[in-house]
Amino acid sequence: TVQAKPTTEFDFMLSVTPPSQFVSLPSSSIQYQVTAKLLKGTSQSVDLSVPNCPSNQACSLSPATIMPNEVGATSTLTVFLDNDFPQNTSTIRVRATGGGIIKTETADITVVSGPLIITTPALPNGCVGGPYDATLFASGGRPPYVWDILDAASPAPGLFLDPSGAIRGIAIPPGRFPRLYRVRDSSSVETIKDLVIFIDFCF
Repeated sequence: TVQAKPTTEFDFMLSVTPPSQFVSLPSSSIQYQVTAKLLKGTSQSVDLSVPNCPSNQACSLSPATIMPNEVGATSTLTVFLDNDFPQNTSTIRVRATGGGIIKTETADITVVSGPLIITTPALPNGCVGGPYDATLFASGGRPPYVWDILDAASPAPGLFLDPSGAIRGIAIPPGRFPRLYRVRDSSSVETIKDLVIFIDFCF
């Protein structure tokens, strides 16, 4: 038996956007857009699946079957998150099957341990003419962190803030020095906190 070859060859392009996302726990879900664009031939139905949804998690495609067209037929991929989601970068693979063609595209999801916060409760006092050494701390977000001050050039006269969060120097005049400290993570998320350094004479 001779099988007739199709008169029109079918082909489509698959894409997943955005290609990568960051999310902080706790968060219930994150979404991607899956697009199938008709390249040639007559459109045929394409079945979508996620063969490698991260362990113990749930992935949903709505709709799970689309008809590629010249503009691009879309489906929404939802990845449901819980506190067991691995706190690193996971690659999610979307597979599209239709008209005898199988295509795959990937997207990355990076989970970080909660929102970015400054955890330093207070800065230590210093003595006039004495060495000062303290460090600012943060948690969450996506390290590494970079520190600066929004409302002054330095933590106090004679003291200097390193981008790593270290405050060092020789305190000069006595006084109360409130400053608005800012920390930024590697994904440009930032947070601020008002902290005070007291400098006094020590005997």
